[in-house]
Amino acid sequence: MHSSPGPSPPPMPPGQNGDDMCIDIIEPYLIHIKDLTLSDNMPRTEMPGKIDICVLTHLRCVRIFTPVFATLPAIQLLMGFPDLRELLLNFEFSADTQAALAGTGLAPGFFELHELNLSASFEDIAIFLDATEPVGLESLTLARSGQFHRHQGGAQIVQDIHAAYAKIPRHVRGLHLHLTGDHHYFDGDERSLPELAASQILPEALRTLPDIEELTVTYSSLGASVTDDELVTFSTVWPALTRFEFNSTLWKHRHGSNEHHFRDYNALLKLSTLLAFTSAHPHLIQLSLPALGPEGIPQLDIRLHVPFRAHETSSHGMRLLRLNTVAPETPVVALAIALDCVFRRLELGHPGTVTVDNMNMKAGYLWNGPPPELSLTGEDVLMTLLLALQTAWNMGGMV
Repeated sequence: MHSSPGPSPPPMPPGQNGDDMCIDIIEPYLIHIKDLTLSDNMPRTEMPGKIDICVLTHLRCVRIFTPVFATLPAIQLLMGFPDLRELLLNFEFSADTQAALAGTGLAPGFFELHELNLSASFEDIAIFLDATEPVGLESLTLARSGQFHRHQGGAQIVQDIHAAYAKIPRHVRGLHLHLTGDHHYFDGDERSLPELAASQILPEALRTLPDIEELTVTYSSLGASVTDDELVTFSTVWPALTRFEFNSTLWKHRHGSNEHHFRDYNALLKLSTLLAFTSAHPHLIQLSLPALGPEGIPQLDIRLHVPFRAHETSSHGMRLLRLNTVAPETPVVALAIALDCVFRRLELGHPGTVTVDNMNMKAGYLWNGPPPELSLTGEDVLMTLLLALQTAWNMGGMV
């Protein structure tokens, strides 16, 4: 079947471009939408202005991925959206707006806002939180991209982060931090900044937040670790935790080659410390840590695994356990036995779906080390052993 060519579209009116025509077409329908997402790769000088934002006050979710200069009137208008529950804003304040927000009391708003995602400098994030004071906020995500250089920015960025932390509403239940470095800017060693260590990123000011249930830190093109001492300290705070993630890599890339090697053996956690942390947080169902080392792993005989497991009356409710790196020389069979004895409810997927090319993508175990090769890694082996032990137990205890 062939269709005849339709009539040619009418000529575009002088001075009107394609974007204007598109807006004219869709604007009458905007009153029917509840969620709005704006994204493109072109920075704007101010928040999107082609659509009259006054017709969007009924929105429940606004996501502005496009970098914008946020103005005081635009922020005040967003605060007045009566049904707004989720806001994502990739923004920057001009010097004039910073001064205006510091010297002007905004009318209260954001009464229904539960989820806030801010991508900006930490200075601007602190100003935003201080000016808006979202009273019902439950989840806060703070994102920062830039050049974190050992000699230029490490200490300053931590100072700015702490200033933003001081403005976080104390009633939040979820806090998520994303730091992204410029991978073209660093040699491998320089991506590991001591200023970005866990004790600096999760300082005392955060440890006193009483209602935290979800706490995640994610590094991209940056390296950091959680030491034994730091995790021991974290075992004494945030008793209501259900999710704790510190996503980073301790591998570094040798400049000018495809070679990766381990960054710092001294940064490796001990199994006993991991178990103590989970024991101190009985509600934890999701845990992600940068690395686990070989020290302190009990040498359990696999033939004793099933009787030992069967007589264990206590089992942690963990569902997702993620180790970004399993270090060389780690006895993975013994580690798998120990983990399986303690975490019997891990969601590892169905054994019939596991293949060589997807083993590191299963729900219960995540690999995030150097680029995968066409061969098994230590992470793959550990996940496979855990799945085998779990399957054997479910089938009656034969390994």
